[in-house]
This record gives sequence, structure tokens and C-alpha cells, in this order.
Amino acid sequence: MEIRKFRAEDLEAVLDIHMFAFSEHLNVLLGRKYNREMLRWFMNDGCVYFVAVDEEDKIIGYVFGAPWGYQKPMNKDLFKIAAIEILKRPWILFNKRILRVVWIRAKTLLGVNKFLHTTVKKYDGRLISMIGMGIAKGTLRKGLGVALYHAALDEARKQGYSFSRGTVNKTNMRSRGMHEKIGFQKEDAHPDSPVIGYYLKL
Repeated sequence: MEIRKFRAEDLEAVLDIHMFAFSEHLNVLLGRKYNREMLRWFMNDGCVYFVAVDEEDKIIGYVFGAPWGYQKPMNKDLFKIAAIEILKRPWILFNKRILRVVWIRAKTLLGVNKFLHTTVKKYDGRLISMIGMGIAKGTLRKGLGVALYHAALDEARKQGYSFSRGTVNKTNMRSRGMHEKIGFQKEDAHPDSPVIGYYLKL
């Protein structure tokens, strides 16, 4: 197995894994076209993007992160395609969880999402958000997620980041265990929140 930086030609393979790994997330419900553009959007300076390949050079995992504050420019750049894909699937707007995400993204786009500002103030230095990690269906490689994360975090250090932050669903015990194994610390979370924030000093 090898872990290397993401290349443009890796996009479709990473998209396949992403659609499987985040099958219940709002982004995935918007379809492959939106998710392809989203993954492509993160091919920007300041982002970290790695893939794991097996002995046959097949991609079996990926991880990526971006500078904190990416949310507003990303939502702005992808607004048109997101709106089109929602219009194609109007039924997703009847899901309360999805409506909540849409509301948060709207506030972010309008610049009134206080969470973005209050979070960055907690950390003394540049903050990178670890956004997504996925492992291919049927892949049983012990430690693969940890190895991918270490590659991304090492690159973040080289780029001058001081802290890393990620969010995990409270019910995702596997991801929570991985974050804690790497050394991430829990942020204080509201009891009613479905997610836990984790941070790591780099």
C-alpha cells in the first residue's frame, strides 16, 4: 500500500468512494454531478488531499482538508449547481435534518454564521478543517484511516497550520476512536447536537 498526494486523474475513483462513505449526507443526496464539482473545488492551494492505493494501484481510500473559512467561498461557488440538483430532487427538502443543513449553509453564504467566527477565535494560529475521509467498500486494511490522517496532518504542518479540527457524528464510534487514537481532543458539545468537534494541536 502507498499513500500519495491526490492527482486530477484520481477524481472519479475518489468520487466513487465518497458516494459510498457519505451515503446519508446531504452532499451525496445531491448526486454525483454536485459531488464531483465539490471534490474538484478542494483542489485548491492551501488544501491537503491524499489517496491510498493498493498493490494494483487501485485507490482504496482518501482524505482531504481545507483552511478554516472555506465554507463561504465553497457554498458561493457551488450554489448554482446545488440549487439545480435540489430542484431535481425536491423531496429531500422534506427531511428535517437536511433542512437544518440547508439553513446553516444559507447563513454561511450570507455571512451571518457565528459559528465560523467563534470557532476560529478559540485557536491561536492557522486552523485547517479535516473535511472528509473515506475507505473503499470491502477494504479491510487495519490502520488505513490513521495512516491517511497522518499524511494529511504532516502536510498541514508543512503548510504552516497550527491546529486541525474535524467533526464526527456522535454515533460513529469507529471515527471517534480513530480521532482519539491520533490525539484529537473533544470540544465542548451541546447535548442535543448530533456531532462532536475534535481538535488537535499540530
